Amino acid sequence: MILEAKFGQHLPLNRQSESYALEGIHLDVSRPWAVGSAPAMRPWHRGWH
Repeated sequence: MILEAKFGQHLPLNRQSESYALEGIHLDVSRPWAVGSAPAMRPWHRGWH
C-alpha cells in the first residue's frame, strides 16, 4: 500500500508518514528502502499501462 501510494499515486513518503503517524504507526522516510523496492513494482506497473 505504501509503495502503491508512492509510485502509483505519486504521494511522497513524508506525506504518507504524517498520515500513518495519526494512526500511531511510524514510517521511516530516512532510508532508501522504497526506491530499492521499485524493481518489484515493475510487473504491477506494466499491468496498468
